[in-house]
Amino acid sequence: MPGFETYSFSTLIGSQRRLVQSGFKSSRICSQQMLSLTRSALSGCRDLNPDLTNPNREYYRYTTSRILNTNRFSPSRKENLHSDLFFMIIVDVEASGVSPEKCSLLSVGAVDFANPKNRFYEECRVWDGAHVEKEALEINGFSREQITDPNKLSDREVIIAFLAWLEPVEEKTLAGQNPSFDRDFLQATAHRYHINWPLAHRTIDLHSVCWFDMLKRGVKQPTAKGHSALNLDAILKYLGLPEEPKPHNALNGALLETEAFGRLFYGKPFLEEFFKYKMLKNRV
Repeated sequence: MPGFETYSFSTLIGSQRRLVQSGFKSSRICSQQMLSLTRSALSGCRDLNPDLTNPNREYYRYTTSRILNTNRFSPSRKENLHSDLFFMIIVDVEASGVSPEKCSLLSVGAVDFANPKNRFYEECRVWDGAHVEKEALEINGFSREQITDPNKLSDREVIIAFLAWLEPVEEKTLAGQNPSFDRDFLQATAHRYHINWPLAHRTIDLHSVCWFDMLKRGVKQPTAKGHSALNLDAILKYLGLPEEPKPHNALNGALLETEAFGRLFYGKPFLEEFFKYKMLKNRV
């Protein structure tokens, strides 16, 4: 049916947005509603070959398999919203090197700060011809066999899935530790495949927030080689949290950064998984 795919795609996006805004009491109900809507949208599509280049068809695939079947679509933000609102998406990526143009995305982890149960994680194989740095693999723990595994999603598929996950979220400002690195890799991946990048250039930097907190408390910020040495592990120690586990994992990084932002904003533990780590009263 000519034009049906585009109509269903826009209808599905609108349905997601209305479900988020309406306020469901359980993720199970929300997922069931979304599954019903998705199946209705898919019923008129004769061919759902995921290898086709039509981005709408790929979106159907991810809405069904990645968001619904794995409960990636979380309950309404109203259920988990904090009273004094901080809207942002905490994101962390692992990559095959430091250059977004030459190197490849390997994994993406993200947390919706206002609704932290809404989380995203996917891994992908490198794109053909991507530069791979030995040092990068030592940090993220991926082997060359893993990053070239043909059974893994492509970086194109992962960026489509990430943007689909973001679509129902009202405020999409990216945040994290040195978030320009993560933003640039995500944006470069989208542009490589001529996919629209809908997010703004501005980001919220955990380093800057913590640096100011130290300044306000009269704590000397660490420096090395003539510049700030306030890396993620130093920030976590300052806030009474353990160092980031090694090798690095994108979702672990996003969760630790979310917890650090929460402690800096609210002055108390933020995510349930970190309640056992007490805030230091006299942070130094």
